[in-house]
Amino acid sequence: MQNYGKSRDNKILEGLNKFQYMNTPQISQLYFQTIKDPFQRKQKTSERMKKMFDRGYIQRFKFPSEPFIFTIKGNKYNTRIQHYMMMVDCWIYLQANKPSGGIITCEVEIKQDELITDLIIHYKNNFVFKDNYYYLEIENESTGDIIEKIHKYESLIWSLQSDNKPFGQLIIVYKKQSVKNKIESVSFEIPVKTIHISEFIQKWEW
Repeated sequence: MQNYGKSRDNKILEGLNKFQYMNTPQISQLYFQTIKDPFQRKQKTSERMKKMFDRGYIQRFKFPSEPFIFTIKGNKYNTRIQHYMMMVDCWIYLQANKPSGGIITCEVEIKQDELITDLIIHYKNNFVFKDNYYYLEIENESTGDIIEKIHKYESLIWSLQSDNKPFGQLIIVYKKQSVKNKIESVSFEIPVKTIHISEFIQKWEW
């Protein structure tokens, strides 16, 4: 990676590399949280992102009545932009609500066997002796076959267990009620938790 200058710029670029797409409010919450005044934080974020865009580090997209959406230079428009940004929302919620003394990390679109997981969250807290993994599937437009994917998780768990490796909890974050209805209509060999995106924080359990 070239020398982009300030460490905050580097962190933003790393975040865009990881999550693909983020909008101005998301970048503000993740990288400008030390600015307490909401208006100043938004203004500073917009100014910084404009400079990064003008210098050719990033690309941006704009939809009517929506904030700018940013991505790494060279990335093109993707029909799954809203899916990626929903992933970012989940990460923001988790960071803002992690228990005291806890450390959380996330990996994005990790391939294991024939399965690609949207988000793998690792939560460790030595004060309460917790070391947990959460596998998050983000169902935004619900165009894929979530049932088939859960069956792949069943195979993955048996594979991990045979190698004495930890798995954790599978959580489906959805927007459409039809996704939850479909999941609840099938009996699986593993526990599957469903959370509507609007209730993510209220129903999340560490």
